[in-house]
Amino acid sequence: MANDGAIRTWSSLSGMAVVSPTRGYTFGTVEDFYFKAGTNAIDSFLVNRGIPGFKALPVSAIVSFEKDAIVI
Repeated sequence: MANDGAIRTWSSLSGMAVVSPTRGYTFGTVEDFYFKAGTNAIDSFLVNRGIPGFKALPVSAIVSFEKDAIVI
């Protein structure tokens, strides 16, 4: 099966930076994910923001997955 980049493994997402290019800001790194209750769908990512702590990033806020970052 050829992988054209449309399918990503968890190991490739874990630790990935979450960035907002329009704000020129890196929000943190992906640490874990949450499933939506009663489904197998990922609902949000847990983002480590360092000193401010952890925040949930809903998948609806994601604009794109780049090679080395998640763009919001």
